[in-house]
Amino acid sequence: MPWLQQARDLARVLRTLGIDTVLDVGANRGGYREFLRDHVGYRGRIVSFEPVASVFEALTAASSADAQWAGVQMALGDTDGWLDINVSGRTTMSSFLQPDTARLAGLGYQHLVAVTDVVRTESVQVRRLDSVLGSVLEGRGDARIFLKCDTQGFDLKVLAGARASLPSIAAMQVELSFKPIYANGPAYSEVLECTAASGFDVAGIYPVRRDELLRIVNFDCLMINSRHPSVVDAASRLVVGRNPSLD
Repeated sequence: MPWLQQARDLARVLRTLGIDTVLDVGANRGGYREFLRDHVGYRGRIVSFEPVASVFEALTAASSADAQWAGVQMALGDTDGWLDINVSGRTTMSSFLQPDTARLAGLGYQHLVAVTDVVRTESVQVRRLDSVLGSVLEGRGDARIFLKCDTQGFDLKVLAGARASLPSIAAMQVELSFKPIYANGPAYSEVLECTAASGFDVAGIYPVRRDELLRIVNFDCLMINSRHPSVVDAASRLVVGRNPSLD
């Protein structure tokens, strides 16, 4: 089970840092919530952001059975406004970017050409995390936050709209691509440079897709904010001989 190590690592991070709020950005129908509840053992609050109307309707129906799970119908980005999103036949692959069909076909990733095929566009609300974090946290200034970002090539935009919020985020998980799936999407190294500049250190890399030769197409990257007070405190107890906040 390739996700087992990821679940174990995530459980340890959430427990060690006392995470009580997960921001699930790019939630689709709530698959990450199922992963957290069923495999990680996390029981705290989850706030799921999903912009596509029909998908959000399914998420809302599912969330009614979990009092600690709330859905918000919007995307996160670097501006406050409305954008057209490309809705794919497999809705988990919907993106504000166009799939790079020629590149995918040239790489032999015909399966990705099929699942990223755009069936329609939809105008959706986009907000910066900096604009909505206070209301999402319901005024809780002491929340221990974990950010999960799976936005199909829009991750740098999400981070750009979260500049003021990143210091309050103890850890995050971002899905990145070694082989870009969408046209004009950022290279994985750009996203890692951005997060590193904000104090985040890589704690785990977990392949999501591989091709027939086992080359990794995209992966989940788990990162810890070494400047966050909860991480500094944990390091003082668990890490011998150095203080990550000084790195």
